[in-house]
Amino acid sequence: MSGSYNKKNSAVHISGGIWLSRQPFGLRPDGSRLINVCLQTENGELASMEMLTLSPDGVYSFGDKKIGTIDSPEFSRYIKKFQRVPDTILSADRPIPKSEEELFQRVSTIYTEIKSIKKTAKVLKISEEKARRILFTTGDYTCETYEKVMKLLKEGLSLDEIASIVGLSRPQIRAYLPYG
Repeated sequence: MSGSYNKKNSAVHISGGIWLSRQPFGLRPDGSRLINVCLQTENGELASMEMLTLSPDGVYSFGDKKIGTIDSPEFSRYIKKFQRVPDTILSADRPIPKSEEELFQRVSTIYTEIKSIKKTAKVLKISEEKARRILFTTGDYTCETYEKVMKLLKEGLSLDEIASIVGLSRPQIRAYLPYG
């Protein structure tokens, strides 16, 4: 998979609306650098979606997971997940939600489309915690920790007791509570 270089955006065009930034955000001691995966919005700007690490030998990775070189089939498969983000979600003309109800609806709709809390939060410019709590509230997302916290709450335990049982701090427990 080769890309065309765009000097204006200092990015390499990979496929469709997907770009990789070529500006390192600081070299690491091992010689690797951070690379931004971006999607092009309707007005031509690049919206950051995820950070990858590029090793000195040209291998991209996300966290501890090696993805491969830019020409590898593994890298192509990884990048394809970004092609599922609908253009309407990245629209620069998208109005800012005016009410809590509208925000909840927007989070639910976008999450249903792209199945990523992180990307949903980025698109709406809200924290991942807020997006997750909204999705708990709307019933669009659940996880083991959420289920456990809710079960213990229904049993009448305090947040401090739940934090002790689950092994999280009180603020971390709050992150697993729905709004309302």
